[in-house]
Amino acid sequence: MGPVAIHVLTINQADYYLDLNKETKQALREGYSYSAKYTSGEMFRLMRMCHYDKDDSGVQRWRGRFSPSQDRFLEQLFKRPIILAALDSVLNIQGIWREFYVGSLDVILFPKCDEVSFP
Repeated sequence: MGPVAIHVLTINQADYYLDLNKETKQALREGYSYSAKYTSGEMFRLMRMCHYDKDDSGVQRWRGRFSPSQDRFLEQLFKRPIILAALDSVLNIQGIWREFYVGSLDVILFPKCDEVSFP
């Protein structure tokens, strides 16, 4: 028996080959009701993926799952394009998002120090 070739599809390749409609993609992302609860990091990742898919209803659906305090962090995060771009750059690394907590950015988003202006 010869070697077996394994082809791994990336998210973009899978979208190209499967060409699923937005509702089917969203259902696959959300999983089943008996699956584990999503962490805020996973919800953030899925919300941003919907953003890049230009799925506004998906963005709103995922954003609606955040608590009011987490939503406050998101509002501040969206005002920081450099941090948002850095997070977006690792969206395809699915494994890191389970441990990511949106509220952990409070040190960056809400520094508890006075601003100093230099002449």
